[in-house]
Amino acid sequence: MLIMVTGGLGTGKTRFALSMAARLAREGIYISSPGRTAAVGIPAEGLVLPSSYHRISTDREMPLPNVLEHLNMESNIFRADRRMVIVDSVTGWIGSEFGTGPLEPADRRRLEVKAERLSDKLLSYQGMLLVITNELSPMLYPSEEEALFARLVTRLNMEIAERADRVYHLISGLPVELKERSFRY
Repeated sequence: MLIMVTGGLGTGKTRFALSMAARLAREGIYISSPGRTAAVGIPAEGLVLPSSYHRISTDREMPLPNVLEHLNMESNIFRADRRMVIVDSVTGWIGSEFGTGPLEPADRRRLEVKAERLSDKLLSYQGMLLVITNELSPMLYPSEEEALFARLVTRLNMEIAERADRVYHLISGLPVELKERSFRY
């Protein structure tokens, strides 16, 4: 089962996701991106997880795609339906991959490859996966780096939403289930 939770900054995505995960699964793994900080300033370490949930923080040595691949390969097939893996957040992980200076063409391609690999690992995960991501606000005059970031995030969001069993969008802390309301065109 794949669940996507999206929305703007500070809309309560993580709180909602943790609450939903606790209702759906007895145990879980919460994976936070490097430097993940909620809009209200609560670092990932300050989040209260259910006692049966474990926390993993990704970093340069153990990036998110590697963590997902490891969990997928090492998972006990008989426990897969009882354990929820929560990724918080795709947007944060992609953002952490950008440097501080201008990007060279090789850097751009490297980032695109990393985003493609993340997409592959997310969409091929066997088990219950809840992905938290952000809806990006439009920018009038984005820099080349901002445009690349927006393109990578929105492409990944669209791929996840298309394959997800459920998609929730949070607006001012209120979840709206989108997948049941969508139509095909």
